[in-house]
Amino acid sequence: MAWGQISMMSRGLVSVVILLLWVRETDGGDLPVTCGFSEECVLPCSFQPGSDEVIQWVKLQDITVHSYYYSTDQLEQQNQQYRQRTSLFYDQIPKGDASLLLKNVTIQDQGRYQCYTSTVKGNQESFVNITVKDSVTRSGTTVAVVPEELQEHRVFGEFGVLGVLGVLGVLGVLGLAGVLVVYILIKRKLAAVRNSIW
Repeated sequence: MAWGQISMMSRGLVSVVILLLWVRETDGGDLPVTCGFSEECVLPCSFQPGSDEVIQWVKLQDITVHSYYYSTDQLEQQNQQYRQRTSLFYDQIPKGDASLLLKNVTIQDQGRYQCYTSTVKGNQESFVNITVKDSVTRSGTTVAVVPEELQEHRVFGEFGVLGVLGVLGVLGVLGLAGVLVVYILIKRKLAAVRNSIW
């Protein structure tokens, strides 16, 4: 294989790795959670158990939702919107469970949350995306209704249809480029074999 071919393949591989890292960053590995309007909702979060636990739940844009350290809640900096509506599962913290119970869910609770945990064994963070649904009961059947202002966000996420189509398009182009590179390499190898036979 010629040096130029290896270099081309390396550049293609680097491009794919960069794209995959970008997709991972934009997706963030967020855990989607659907909460019922006016109901209780659990935001899951786990960590490697250890002593001296610090748990910090933040709604992104720097809104403090719940803080826990020195083995007790520390709610002095808690945003007013979350007062009297949050709690942890205290008996589960030593087992590595930092899940948050959010009560009386409102439309304003929808969004992206960060769970930051720290112990003597290290720090971890995870992200949860909350979607809020309203419920309507008709003839004994509960039907989930998404408030009108939330429907577009719920279906397409933060990036919209164009963002998703853009990522899929880039992945498709990279896949085709990879197939083309392999085809060219095989064709050149066959030509070299034919030339050496004649």
